This record gives sequence, structure tokens and C-alpha cells, in this order.
Amino acid sequence: MNNNYFILFCILAIISQVQSVDPSCKGIINTNPILHDEPTFVNSVPNGKRFVVGSGYDKINIVHLYGGTPYDMGLALGKLMSEDLQHLVPEYFAYLDNKIEDLIKTLPPLVAKWIAELGLLGALDLNYEITRFYTPPWYDEELRGLAAGSGISYENIRRLNLLPELIKAACSVIGAWGQSTLSKTTLLHLRSLDWDEKAPIAKYATVTVYHPNTSYEGYENHFHDYYKQKYSGSYTFANFGYLGLIGSIGAYNEVSVGLGQKVWITKEQDITSRFGNPWTYVLRDVVQ
Repeated sequence: MNNNYFILFCILAIISQVQSVDPSCKGIINTNPILHDEPTFVNSVPNGKRFVVGSGYDKINIVHLYGGTPYDMGLALGKLMSEDLQHLVPEYFAYLDNKIEDLIKTLPPLVAKWIAELGLLGALDLNYEITRFYTPPWYDEELRGLAAGSGISYENIRRLNLLPELIKAACSVIGAWGQSTLSKTTLLHLRSLDWDEKAPIAKYATVTVYHPNTSYEGYENHFHDYYKQKYSGSYTFANFGYLGLIGSIGAYNEVSVGLGQKVWITKEQDITSRFGNPWTYVLRDVVQ
């Protein structure tokens, strides 16, 4: 595995809460040590290999997915991580269901209304209906492969992947360069995954390294339909996030492009439209 991917993820993983000069900030300095262990091989299937590093709550899955079609890569991920996914998905949705009254208070009014009227799963299904016409087909293909390989229903795998789109996410990102760095010459990019550390998904930190088939016809035939530009090839890249999420919330590719996002929504009017390609998929297509 490329050491750059692993080192970058370590930086992202250990800095989940940062102390601020703002007295209203309740965050604390994260003193967890950086993991320096070599990844341990677990198993392999056609189109995929799985490694792990760390243990317990600090365990990180490292999964490599190779070529073929998006369905093939999803199938490989599902087979490699089936046992974990069969624990994670029902446990996470049950956790969210129990927390729903508190969550609604923090969400934009429109989303809170959807959840109140339709329930969380219904709101995620509605989000799918209003975004699917804008979503490139390779994501649905990969999700179907992931469902087939893991034994989790396609609907629940799809819902899991639309959670960031529904809530629009609000993690932290920092870009530092010049006088803000010790070297004064290096650009540093930090992507902090500010997810609830008590949520079941927090136990499944995962680096998914994609080695896409650059000649896959789906990209060539449909890329322009969704992005109005010619497809020019794909790069190997690593997604840093949690098991089962195929979109990008933090990523880094072989040509040294690092990717993160920050959404700042104070009112529903800040969202210009709920229609469109989910942002995690857009970001993945940028980095791959």
C-alpha cells in the first residue's frame, strides 16, 4: 500500500476534535498516538484485498479494489467486508432511529419535516427519488455489487450512502501553507471526520483504495452526460471514511490531489436545490 495514503489517513483519523481559542468550544485536544504498525493482510477475493491496522476502537480497515466494472468492485468490497456490514448497517440505523428526536433539532427545517412525516428511511428514499436522474449510473452499479457481495439489501446500502446527502454533513477542513506551516513551503490539507464517536459506524474506519478500470465503457459513454466534459481517464485514489460509503468525504489520489469538503448551513435557504447529483459522488468523480 502507498505509504502516503496511510500516513494521510492517520493524520485525518487522530484529529477528530480540536481545542479552540473560542471559550464556547467544548472540544478537547486529541492525544491519541499515530499508528505506525504495518497493515496486516486479512483475505482476498477476485478484484479485492483486505488489510487491517490497529486494534479495537482504533482498528482501520484498508481495502484495495481492482478494475473490472463498478459492480465488480462493489461485489469485492461486499464479500471482503460482509460480516462487518451485516453488523454495521442494522445497528447504525437502529442507533439513528433512537436518536432521531435529537437529530431533527439540528437539521435544516425541510429535512426535519421529511423525517417527521416519512421517517428516516422514507426521507432517504425520497432523497434518492429526487437525485437519481442526476446521478451517474456507475454508482448504482457499485451499490448493487456491494449489496450482492455483503448480503445487505440494495435499498439499505443505498440509504446508507445517501445519509451525507440528506444532512449535507458539516465536518472540518483546514488548508495551511506559507507562514502557517513549520516548513513555510508545504501545503498541508487536513480533513477531520467529525462524526459522533458513539455511533456504531465510528467502529468501522475504512480506507478504500480504488484502482479503477480506466477503459470501462460506462465512464467513456456517460461522463459527458453528467459533467458536460469529455472523459479523460481515471486515477487510483483512496477514500478515507467509513465502511459501506462509496462516495468521497475525504480522498487522495495518485497525482497528489487531496479532497475534503465543508458545508456550512444555517438555514434551509442556504441550500439552492435538493435536486442534483449527491455531493459525495461529485467529489469522488473529481478525485478519480
